[in-house]
Amino acid sequence: MSATSDLIKFIVDTKYEALSNTVVEAAKKQTLDILGAAIAGNTYNMSGMVNIVKGWGGKEESTIIVFGGKVPAPNAALLNGILASRIDYDDTHLLDWCHPSKATIPTAFAVAERKGKVTGKDFITAITLGVDLQCRIARARTFRVMPDGAYVAVFGAAAVAGKLSGFDEKQMANTMGHAYELIPGGAGGSGAGAFPTKGLNAGLSCSAGITAALLAEKGYTADGEGSLEGPAGLYRSLNQGYFQPILMVDGLGKDFRGVTDSQKVYPCSHALANSVEAAINVTKENNIQPGDINEVIVHIGPFYASFFREGRGIPKTVIAAETSGAFLVASAIVHRELGLGNFTEEEIKDAKILELSGKKVKAKVEPDLGGAGGVRVDDPVIVEVKTTKGVYSKRVDHALGSPERPMAFDDVVAKFRNCCKYSQIPKKNQDAVIKMVKGLEDITDVAEIIRLLA
Repeated sequence: MSATSDLIKFIVDTKYEALSNTVVEAAKKQTLDILGAAIAGNTYNMSGMVNIVKGWGGKEESTIIVFGGKVPAPNAALLNGILASRIDYDDTHLLDWCHPSKATIPTAFAVAERKGKVTGKDFITAITLGVDLQCRIARARTFRVMPDGAYVAVFGAAAVAGKLSGFDEKQMANTMGHAYELIPGGAGGSGAGAFPTKGLNAGLSCSAGITAALLAEKGYTADGEGSLEGPAGLYRSLNQGYFQPILMVDGLGKDFRGVTDSQKVYPCSHALANSVEAAINVTKENNIQPGDINEVIVHIGPFYASFFREGRGIPKTVIAAETSGAFLVASAIVHRELGLGNFTEEEIKDAKILELSGKKVKAKVEPDLGGAGGVRVDDPVIVEVKTTKGVYSKRVDHALGSPERPMAFDDVVAKFRNCCKYSQIPKKNQDAVIKMVKGLEDITDVAEIIRLLA
């Protein structure tokens, strides 16, 4: 038996009753959080992609969030997955270095609506297992050459689709094999020219996961056993063979990785959340005015260097701003907050912010602050602000939303409501969705949730 076969058997055999209250509550937070992120995702140039997919036509199976209308389940999952990842507001598993919900939850809703009458308990079980699998696959990489994104996410999506389809071990193995065959390429729009299509790899992972399950359902076979560990499998092909299979199954069934997942307070890379929180706090606590600032030094570990490299302080697009350390720190200082309203075409041209980000915000790499060894992306940060009135500093080791300082369900509710401000979703629908997700285990048809958000 391989670690891959152990994972497949675990996904097939695990029932809702095996999940603790802590695991269930984590799944609820992930669900509401990613729905909010997807709603916010409509704000950045999505209508063209929606029109392309709607133009394909096909059977009306699953709902497109915010924009409305039904399309075939793989196509709905494609769009909803893009939306969930379009703005950098989706969750991050800091320990396993992946983004587990943007592929699993949109997939689950699309499959649930296509199938019909999927209960909340079955939904929770499927997304819990999909998130767990995705994190475990990412965790087993011992050398970080394989980028996060579709290479890992597609397996989580496939597991969710297979679980909700009621597959046995053979069918689930075939689904995993097809998922490997269908892996989308690319690293998630990391290059400047790719920013307008950010989120595409997440959507493609959702669509591929469902397609893999549909192929398995029709009897098409694939090498599920070799999809991860085989001679031509994921790790040897894309990770140059650097992996430890034991990490995929260590604590299996006891340590559900979704419990240590992190939700984002700020719509930006989680790697920069500590810098943002420190900048906001030092500004508020000392009533610092932007005009009084001579220099801002962000003391960071080695992992952060690329986020502050020269030239990134003047982002050319809204999405580029989400990963610009200097811009985020400057915007946080000027506004004393960082929310969706800080990421607009006008904001990235604001002279007051650019004066700080382009000229005064500097990074200083401190090896002693890289205590996590690059394994997780929230090493401690110290923001030091030198002003005409004095020098002030603030250190943040773990931002709100991290495993050490998790967001409560009510925090996620507040984030969800804020995201809904950027849509036409009625308050009564928002209220109903929050209530349904909070009592998700009692819902008899989870498709009702997604329909309320169209």
